[in-house]
Amino acid sequence: VKNLQQSVEQQREQEKGREKALHQELGKMRSKLSRAEQKLQFDSLTGVCSRRWLDEFMSERLPGVEDDHLCMVMLDLDHFKSVNDTYGHDVGDKVLSTVGRCLAENVLRKTDYAARFGGEEFAIMLSDTDGPGGAAVAERIRQAIAALSVDTGSGALRCTASFGVASARAGESAEELLQRADRALYQAKEGGRNQVCCPS
Repeated sequence: VKNLQQSVEQQREQEKGREKALHQELGKMRSKLSRAEQKLQFDSLTGVCSRRWLDEFMSERLPGVEDDHLCMVMLDLDHFKSVNDTYGHDVGDKVLSTVGRCLAENVLRKTDYAARFGGEEFAIMLSDTDGPGGAAVAERIRQAIAALSVDTGSGALRCTASFGVASARAGESAEELLQRADRALYQAKEGGRNQVCCPS
């Protein structure tokens, strides 16, 4: 009987050891998953949300949204190709990361998000905001970007951005909202750049 009790105790200790090891392994896997999700959520260069995150946000947020309860601001850095051509991609990356920090500092509410749309183009999603409200935020950010100074190694570089604003309409798809914001951005560029366009 004594030997049987010892055997049972040993088995229990072994089970506890295996359980502890499994918990530790599970904790490591959760930590890795959390880091992987964070990488998917954020753009590594600029620090703002990623395009993938933006697509998911729009697909979840837009269905059922009421008129003027969600505003999209598209912005594109003016003449960015010439920055890369003149100073190289390292300086171009520095400009993008600087603009990313600027967006993070100026998109202040917890319900609002900035994301890198692609290349030198960014999108800002503003909750419970209509077109004029979105245009006001865009103008503040436009001024903040115009005030930035990036060290190129051979002098300071200033950059500007053009903005297109569109407020979501009830029943509108993500693609439709994006197209309207993009058309407004195109108008801002056609109008001379470094400005905000918010068609009614």
